[in-house]
Amino acid sequence: MSELRVVDTGFGNVKGAALDSAGNRRTIIFPSGIEADGAAQIRGFQVSADSESNEIYPVVDGVRYRVCTEAQAVPRIKRPAPSDNFQSSPEHVALTAVALHALGPTDIDLLVLGTPVHTWRMHREQLKRTFTGLCNFGLGPLRIAKTLVFPQPYGSLVQAHHSGAIVADPTISTVILDPGWYSLDGLTARNGLDVDPARSHGVPFGMHALCTRLADFLERDFGLRVGQIDRIDYALRTDRPLRIGTKDINLRLYLPQLRPFIREGVNSIKVKLGSCEDAQVVVTGGGSPFFIETIREAFPKNHVVQMRNPIEGNLQGFLVAAQAACKADRNFSAGS
Repeated sequence: MSELRVVDTGFGNVKGAALDSAGNRRTIIFPSGIEADGAAQIRGFQVSADSESNEIYPVVDGVRYRVCTEAQAVPRIKRPAPSDNFQSSPEHVALTAVALHALGPTDIDLLVLGTPVHTWRMHREQLKRTFTGLCNFGLGPLRIAKTLVFPQPYGSLVQAHHSGAIVADPTISTVILDPGWYSLDGLTARNGLDVDPARSHGVPFGMHALCTRLADFLERDFGLRVGQIDRIDYALRTDRPLRIGTKDINLRLYLPQLRPFIREGVNSIKVKLGSCEDAQVVVTGGGSPFFIETIREAFPKNHVVQMRNPIEGNLQGFLVAAQAACKADRNFSAGS
């Protein structure tokens, strides 16, 4: 069996998976927080990892960055600002390199990377060039024999088919809706796994927009601005109260007020996707628990299913796709 790696580097979190030659599987997830280290401009490559704090220092284009790979309620390091060029940025390279470093062995037969739907065509070739061959990002040498780049929701499409979560019918389409940190992606496929580019789009609406609107409501009601949006996100996901001043606020009480705002975002992607009368809808991604009911309302005549463990839906599907690609390569070589 080959050494397979999958990395899904998003604005909110970096998710990674490894399947080694012995069949052992490992997954990681950490916030996409990154910043230039104090001694930013340096020459050459340098290995530096603080095992106690889980801080890792990759080097890209002569700049040393700081990334923390431990699970954190509120990230200590700020996430990057939204940009269509994030996938071509040094920060994206550094975060992906840290994930590969954390996943272990450096001799990789196949690497699969994910990008947002609306920037996939823009960045896939550059990502392949950056992460194929002999690489060194300040954390030691890597050898990556082959790299594939997929739109992020494609992973959930593969996983939904692989797990039997959706009907395998060539006469109907499948729409994958993926609410992430900064974007809401929609991917449409026909005949199983054939992506329809004309009906695959993304809009700048995700959990960050949702939490920012909730911060507006809290400022209106309590006169204090929540400066760290991640605190709101954490309180929502864990169903814990949010401390504002001397008060503990139950954020679930604000969800009905957020529903019209969520509806606007869902309707904007629905318009871009076009006619969906032939579609089954799969909801994936970290924001799916807060979007699922509004999505069901927006698609009342369609079969709508939520992925199990949606935050890792794309990751698990990419791993299935990687295994299939390696098997196809072996079969081709054997028949040559």
